[in-house]
Amino acid sequence: MIVRKAKPEDASRLSELYTQLVNNPAVKVEPEQIQALYDNARSKLFVCDYQGNVVGSALVSLCSDVMFRKQPFAVVENVIVDANNDLQNASTTLDSPQIFGVCGGP
Repeated sequence: MIVRKAKPEDASRLSELYTQLVNNPAVKVEPEQIQALYDNARSKLFVCDYQGNVVGSALVSLCSDVMFRKQPFAVVENVIVDANNDLQNASTTLDSPQIFGVCGGP
């Protein structure tokens, strides 16, 4: 199981996962928006990839802060692990140091 940045070709699978999260038929994940996040220096959409299948995701946004000079903090939102998947490690993997490394953190 690996954590990687989401790619536009993940859009369909991410739509399925987000529908599990909010159960709203209006959910529409567009490849162009995933690409925009991929290229964005302050926000990243990560997926948990298990043997080529996306089984989870998390959106991480870096925010500026005044408390510790120029040290940003991160907000993690829309964390989802496939409800139909029995991989309990997916949620732990999404909470891993791999995300901070990809975001440019320690």
